[in-house]
Amino acid sequence: MIFFQNSMKKFIAIIIFVVVSLIFSACSYGIDFAVINFSKEVIEVEYVITSQLDSLENTETKPYKMNLSDWNARFGKKKWSEVPQSEYEFDPKTRKCKIKLNPNEVLRISSQGDSVVTSENSDNFLIERLHLRGANGDVTYKENQFFKQFEEKGYSYRFIAYR
Repeated sequence: MIFFQNSMKKFIAIIIFVVVSLIFSACSYGIDFAVINFSKEVIEVEYVITSQLDSLENTETKPYKMNLSDWNARFGKKKWSEVPQSEYEFDPKTRKCKIKLNPNEVLRISSQGDSVVTSENSDNFLIERLHLRGANGDVTYKENQFFKQFEEKGYSYRFIAYR
């Protein structure tokens, strides 16, 4: 009987350890927020970040690009190409980033944890305004309207399309 009690205690201790480990290692994943240029002309993308920074280097809001065919075939693989500082303008005073986006090109403007899309509001979203300017007109997104305009592609990608 004593042997059984000791075995049961060990078993319960192992179960508790496993449950606690699972709780502290809960799954989370990154979400890429992007703009896709479906038009036939180059567009200008301007976004305003929420934080006061001197540079976008090594931040979640640094611009990255890929072509549309890679975007369509990319599930499971990250093929973003870092955009050199010489190809975009960033003004730390206004927190604005301006960049050109070619036809059939995708621009990542933010990469954040999944908590930003599982919450009911956009308080933790790193971009406060997005302006797209092209031959087919200007489009501006801001505040809650902006966050809700992203369409879902897979579990870890959200995008806004310019047509």
